[in-house]
Amino acid sequence: MRRLGTSPDWSRERFTMDAGLNKVVTETFVRLYNEGLIYRGKRLVNWDVKLGTAVSDLEVVQEEEDGSMWHINYPLVEPDTVKGLTHLTVATTRPETMLGDVAVMINPDDERFNHLVAKLEDVAIVAELPEADAPVMLAGDFKLMLKVEIDVAAEKERLGKEIARLQGEIAKAN
Repeated sequence: MRRLGTSPDWSRERFTMDAGLNKVVTETFVRLYNEGLIYRGKRLVNWDVKLGTAVSDLEVVQEEEDGSMWHINYPLVEPDTVKGLTHLTVATTRPETMLGDVAVMINPDDERFNHLVAKLEDVAIVAELPEADAPVMLAGDFKLMLKVEIDVAAEKERLGKEIARLQGEIAKAN
């Protein structure tokens, strides 16, 4: 670094794992936590098997793959046989995650879901999902450009986790 022309105060040089530095970092995190400025939560991480540690999103190279689109039908608790509405179809490229679904979100502004939005006014639970009575959550506050419906699994993609967190009150109310 000296050859690069930097001029730090070399007398204050520290190793990342120095006890004094570690203590200050720990105290800072505890203080920020106690002040409510940070929180501890369970999150999905990018785990590097070779390094044996979590890796930042910025360090991950995303690769697109060709795959299959699966359409899965969730039966409605109250089917409308007159209109032929017996299920809600959710399309996904990751069908293995749907076994953990706890909710299905729909965009109430999408005309295709008008029949469900009207039903939701008086019905708390609209669709039955594998391991839970799962509410259908209205997602009008979200700008759903690519999808008009989102299935929310307990430990799914970050988007699903964030939507589930934001819509938690709706899920608890149902």
